[in-house]
Amino acid sequence: MDFLFVVNSLLLGAGLSMDAFSVSLANGLGEPEMPRGKMLAVSGTYAFFQGLMPLIGWICVHTVVEKFKSFEKAVPWIALVLLCFIGGKMLLEGIKNKPKEDEVKRLTAGLLLVQGIATSIDALSVGFAFADYDLITALTASLIIAAVTFVFCTGGLVLGKKAGMKFADKATVIGAGFAGVEAARQLSRAGIRVTLCEMKPQKFSPAHSSPNFAELVCSNSFKALRTASAAGELKAEMELLGSLCVSCAKATSVPAGGALAVDRDGFSALVTKTVEADPLIEVVRGEVTEIPADGIVIIAAGPLASDALSGEIEKICPGHLSFYDAAAPIVSAESLDMSCAFKQSRYDHGGEDDYINCPLSKEEYEAFYEALVGAQSAETHSFDKRKGVYEGCMPIEVMALRGQDTIRFGPMKPVGLRDPRTGHRPWAVLQLRKENSAGTLYNLVGFQTNLKFGEQKRVFSMIPALKNAEFVRFGVMHRNTFINSPKLLDADFSLRSDRRIFFAGQITGVEGYMESAASGILAGINAARQMQGKAPFVMPADTVMGALARYISDGSVTDFQPMGANFGILPPLGERIRSKQERYEKISQRGLESARKYIEGENEE
Repeated sequence: MDFLFVVNSLLLGAGLSMDAFSVSLANGLGEPEMPRGKMLAVSGTYAFFQGLMPLIGWICVHTVVEKFKSFEKAVPWIALVLLCFIGGKMLLEGIKNKPKEDEVKRLTAGLLLVQGIATSIDALSVGFAFADYDLITALTASLIIAAVTFVFCTGGLVLGKKAGMKFADKATVIGAGFAGVEAARQLSRAGIRVTLCEMKPQKFSPAHSSPNFAELVCSNSFKALRTASAAGELKAEMELLGSLCVSCAKATSVPAGGALAVDRDGFSALVTKTVEADPLIEVVRGEVTEIPADGIVIIAAGPLASDALSGEIEKICPGHLSFYDAAAPIVSAESLDMSCAFKQSRYDHGGEDDYINCPLSKEEYEAFYEALVGAQSAETHSFDKRKGVYEGCMPIEVMALRGQDTIRFGPMKPVGLRDPRTGHRPWAVLQLRKENSAGTLYNLVGFQTNLKFGEQKRVFSMIPALKNAEFVRFGVMHRNTFINSPKLLDADFSLRSDRRIFFAGQITGVEGYMESAASGILAGINAARQMQGKAPFVMPADTVMGALARYISDGSVTDFQPMGANFGILPPLGERIRSKQERYEKISQRGLESARKYIEGENEE
């Protein structure tokens, strides 16, 4: 085997692979989101047939020479007919109607097989040129041809994908709140054109009044800046991913101690100016009444989505769109005093660990009741006010006003339970139910409430097992439109039933300004990666962003409630640290280090 043989084989492979290269280019153009594994399979198929055909030709030469000589003349015509048939069919289908996702545009296994044969059948005649080669030499030449074809086809797919992305339809983001602007910016950063739809100022929700994006409805505070807090770590992780909201918040900040607070008008104005100046983002003002039927769509409607849009969301999430009036607090498992509690399901139905029971004696219950009915409730927004209270979601303090024993025969009923410490049924019991699969969070069952946060801490801590409880989320009462994300979404925020649709913001079940913005960042990144044929971007479980993504996609959650950033949703440390501050610092250090490593690894690809 000499140098000229290798050069000749390489040149022969380059010449033979041109038709496969052209078809690969077309396939990449038609399916710009083609994943890496499929690309390798496509290139491998073309290379296999391109290397196989010369061998078949060589075998024919050494067996049925005369018959093969006659067949050799027909080989180019056979290849031409096959390629014309495939190309013509694709052209006609494209003219006839625009293909739907996953239909004509996508390369199926059957079509790939036909393409592989059609693009390589002319290589049969090359076997005739190998007549003087022995088997080993012919095999070597075929392998070189196959390798060259693989390289050319892979290059064709890459070029086709890039061109496809350039000329592909825009991604659409619905809603220009915190989540929407972050999603649009991440798509833009990936080089993808975006249509950002915002109904203001043509139409305002009951809570909004400014035409600007990312309008602050309630507080102007984005919570703590220190990284030894869940809120602070969240913002630090967002900054690593180029958060628009965090950078604008710091540019318009006002003194607020250890918190990040902003000039609300200045903040929204800066966000709006930055987004509108982005050359890849087209802002369309007006209400969206239908979800686009084609292309990537990110639904970033806030908790006050219009009736028309809510109706459309209900169509794609049937039976999973919720409007709640009140939600119960959530506490961390490690903060519970288990010496005052026991695990048992009512009447022993279900698993032993399904519920934690917090018993109260008659005296403890009566003291708790008096504190509950005398506690102060939070003011509700005008758009949250209603005639009466929804019976199925009644705040515990409202229920208590109907009589001292009302809640003792309702959410705090002790029937079917026995306190192992006394051997008797308690006077009253608060049940705690797992909020996540890791069992690090527990929900106060039936304790939906609209008490002020400080009052919730004071009153509920009177229950012995909760005397030192850490409330990772207090109860709330307001209108909130959200989907049952654990049943519908994956951790990349895509809809399981339709991967081209993503959700972001409070509609996914994350609570808080920055939590909404963080979900927008992740949805935008993943939408872009899907269009680019890359694997989903899911932050590690020990990061706040990763934990939130897993919380909203945790299929084990049966009674889903919105959640904000807190360390309770992160996996516990391997060591027990009594000091809360020291424990939080270690959790934060672990999370930020994990986030940096993951992001750096993804950027290197």
